[in-house]
Amino acid sequence: MTDTLDIGFYLAPGAETKDTYTDKLLVDESNKRGHNSFVFNNFTFFDNKAYGLMNDGECLPLTDLNVLFLRKEDMDEDDFKDMKRLREYSDLPPMLNAPGIILKADKKYMEPFSEFTPETYFTTSVQEGIEKTNYFGKAILKPIQGRSGQGIELVDTKNLGQEELKELIEGMIAQYQEIVVQDYVPGVVRGDKRVFVLNGEPIGAFVRMPQEGSHKCNIGAGGSAHPSGITDLERKVVAATSPIVVADGGIITGYDFMYKEETGNEEVLTEINSTAVGGVSQINEFQEAGEMPLEEIIIDYVEELV
Repeated sequence: MTDTLDIGFYLAPGAETKDTYTDKLLVDESNKRGHNSFVFNNFTFFDNKAYGLMNDGECLPLTDLNVLFLRKEDMDEDDFKDMKRLREYSDLPPMLNAPGIILKADKKYMEPFSEFTPETYFTTSVQEGIEKTNYFGKAILKPIQGRSGQGIELVDTKNLGQEELKELIEGMIAQYQEIVVQDYVPGVVRGDKRVFVLNGEPIGAFVRMPQEGSHKCNIGAGGSAHPSGITDLERKVVAATSPIVVADGGIITGYDFMYKEETGNEEVLTEINSTAVGGVSQINEFQEAGEMPLEEIIIDYVEELV
């Protein structure tokens, strides 16, 4: 029998109470097994120690934990400062995911994996943004940091004048400082696939379909979930990239794939997510009888880890 563990969960406020959230499933599974779950939304630092700030005002020394899930959604500047602070401590428990990869959690993280991705450029220049968008003709523009489809623009230069394009890019760079200009993937009409990866191993997947007339597949942006398996190509891409991702501290990750064209089987990798990775409830929904729910697989991993 596994010893009782003290497991910390750094979450967005209320995330542990939302039925479809991966956070709630993980906290509930931890509790079901008799572990002690400690949920907090902020950190504090004093006396050369790091603490989780509990909702009741109590401070929990992070060194008291056996493992710490870092899963806060939509981190702000102060949260990222805390991630940097956590890296200064050598006596903290294993963290899923490590602060290092969370601090790299922007679209540029994909640069080393460009052989698997759509053609992509990063720019802080309005002029370069215009040039690259015109180069593609049809392009996706998005902030270098962002989630849930926020800030994503589909641009077709056949239908958008150059002055309008300039105004759009000026506004995006003013708001986000740096943007991504990416070749449009026609296969988006077939949805995108979230492959849930644990310690470099794919453990489940589902497809997110955009609403009619939309290019945004994210569930938070109105997309819908559908069942899917994991293809040999997806396993190959995960195997090729996961040594770098895991070494950076990405133990729980979400790989997003799209079909390259409206027909055919060629796929491209569009993103590797490492912050508040979701999709567990959707994958569980489509499992066959007898398959283990993903939250059980994850807590099994934690118990073996410590």
